[in-house]
Amino acid sequence: MDPQQIIGNFQLEGTVRSIEPHGNGYINDTFHIRMSAPEGQEYLLQKINHYVFRDVEGLMNNIDLVTRHIRSKLEQRGVKDIERRVLQIYKTGTGQLYFKDGDGQYWRVFNFVKDHVAYDRAPDNEVAYEGARMFGQFLYDLADLEPA
Repeated sequence: MDPQQIIGNFQLEGTVRSIEPHGNGYINDTFHIRMSAPEGQEYLLQKINHYVFRDVEGLMNNIDLVTRHIRSKLEQRGVKDIERRVLQIYKTGTGQLYFKDGDGQYWRVFNFVKDHVAYDRAPDNEVAYEGARMFGQFLYDLADLEPA
């Protein structure tokens, strides 16, 4: 199904200006969505590989739980740029965390973090160290999350 048709099923502001493939797409197909208004909002639309992630509902519920928990931790610490530090899931018009199209494909939308760099492989020790430090912070922030 066409990403242009899919994006209309989510609670997003503005009109789609462009949709372009994004990233390497090893597991999920990802698209960078740019809106004409308001303020050129940008999103990531992903087609979830449901052969890899067989329980899409469970996957999305877990992502929602973790991102809300981390967001609350950042708010408690008074972090200013929370939108750059934790994903935001955009729901469908019916309030779901994902959309299942007529072809049986699953889709989700996250905020797009502008001016970021993502690596498939750390180019040097400094980047590897920073990645490990941030992963440690991620685990620390989840330490008090009830595992059930």
